[in-house]
Parts: sequence; C-alpha cells; structure tokens
Amino acid sequence: MNPQILEALCTDFTAIYQCDLIQDTINIVRFDKGTHTDMAIQTMDPYTLHSFHKMIQYFENLYIQDSAQESLWKEFEPHALMEKLKDNPIYCYHCRLKPNQNGNEYHSFRAIKTNASTSSFEVVIGVKVMDDLMEKQYKNEKRLQQLLEEKKHQKEELEIAYKQASEEDSILLALCNDYSVVYVCDLEKDDLKVIKDTNPHIASGSEFKYSTTLDIYSKIQAIYKGNESYVEKLERTNLIQAMKDRDELSLQFCINKDQANPSYMETRVVKIKSDTGFKIILGSRHIDDIVKEREEQNKQLNEALKKRAHI
Repeated sequence: MNPQILEALCTDFTAIYQCDLIQDTINIVRFDKGTHTDMAIQTMDPYTLHSFHKMIQYFENLYIQDSAQESLWKEFEPHALMEKLKDNPIYCYHCRLKPNQNGNEYHSFRAIKTNASTSSFEVVIGVKVMDDLMEKQYKNEKRLQQLLEEKKHQKEELEIAYKQASEEDSILLALCNDYSVVYVCDLEKDDLKVIKDTNPHIASGSEFKYSTTLDIYSKIQAIYKGNESYVEKLERTNLIQAMKDRDELSLQFCINKDQANPSYMETRVVKIKSDTGFKIILGSRHIDDIVKEREEQNKQLNEALKKRAHI
C-alpha cells in the first residue's frame, strides 16, 4: 500500500483494508479494538476474512435499512464499486450499522482506487466512525427545527396581532367618520383611551378609568334623567356580560327630554379581540337629524293612511 495513503487514512479511520475487487481478496491493514472489524476477526474463519465479497456481506448483515439510500451491498458489490471508481478515484458512502462493542453506529466507508488492470482492480477502503458528527448534526437539526417552530409561532402571533390591529384600525376609521366621540376601552382592566372627543379639554390619546368616566357622565342631570336604563347597560360589569355573546350593541337616548328642544344621541359599542379576551370601541353621536327624518316619515305615513281611510 502507498505509505502516504496509509498515513492519511490512519489519522481518521478505525479500520483500513487493502482489496482487489477482481481477485476477490481483502487484507486487514489495521483496526481499532471494539470495532466491527475486531468483532469479525474474533468470530470469522480466515477464508471469510480474506474474501472481499464475504466481508461486504458481513457488513451488509449489520446494515440498518434507511429508505433514503441504497443498501451497503448494492453500493460495494465488486462490479458496482468498480463502476463507481471507473471515472472517479474516490467513492464515499455513509450508513448506519448495528452498534459495535464501542457503541458506534454511524460509519463512513471511503474507497480509493490505487491500481487497475485487466486482471486486478486494487482499492483501499477506510472505515470512519461518524457518531459524534451525526449527534452534532442531530442537535443542529433539532435546534433548527425549534427555531423554525419559534419563527412559525412568532409569524402566527404577528399575523394575529396585525389582523387585530387592522380590524381595530378599520373600525376606528369607520366610527371616527360618523361619530363625534370615540373611545377604546378595556373593560377587564377598567381602562379607557380617548380617540376622539368634542370636548376641547380632552385631548386625543388621554387615558382614564372607564368606570370613573361613566360615573362623571351619569352625574350630568341632562344625560341621566330619564336614561337610567341606558347608563345601567353601560356599567362596566353589565357591559362585559352583554358583549360576551355579541359583537355589537347600539343604544339610543334623549337629552333634555322635558324641554322644548330635546337632543337625541346614539352610542354604538363594537367588540374587538385582545390579549385579555376582548376590548370595545365605543362611539357616540347626535342623531337629531335621523330622528327628525324618521318622525317626518312617520308623519307622512300616518297622513297617507288617514287619507286612504277617508277614501
């Protein structure tokens, strides 16, 4: 054997063989204790130990099937191996074998063509243990899988957050166009954030307690008088219960009922998802024009019905 090839193989390989594929011979150049070669020497007769195809069959019997690759025999059968080494002087094959006495399972077989003629085809085969590399690869793959799962989870969370934010923005935009007062409220936390308010002293972005804000409004006599049920429905615990099974709630009330020019208001409550369960967007607006139009329509309808009755 070429001393340079032997020296190069001895640094990494646990077993080295010198073979002639045409003559069907194999000589064990070196091996480590506890390897499959060591087990073969202890259990096999000299004829089998010096027959290339018999030794390959020995390793084939130790081979653990992997659907991702061909069996060891199909790769190292003499004619198949000669075909692989015809144009390329080196061929490598990785496989998993039954554990040896050292507990090693993953191995790499490297075949190197050294000489070829019509009567002989000489190769050197080195066997290298790959368990440490496979364990490292397994850990890397496991870590990669964890990172992919984390990334997928983060992506899903971002998509949910984006969807919720888009939903909230869309509702806010719609309500801000139609309603003069718009609040975002987290009833569980008793939080209220001002988005829009007609009161010049209440700035957009101001934050208050929902229950405190409602209490202030309920003390305004013009609002509370005659609208007790309206205020009661907006109380925090009542509103939480009411919105559990619905997505939207519309309430109407009248200010200054007992005066010459009463004013009509509508409060619209829209539920949106949040980390704590749900939040609400609350919008209020004057609906005097809507009420007057409705009253005018009812008046015209009643007059039409009266005329029809006379006919």
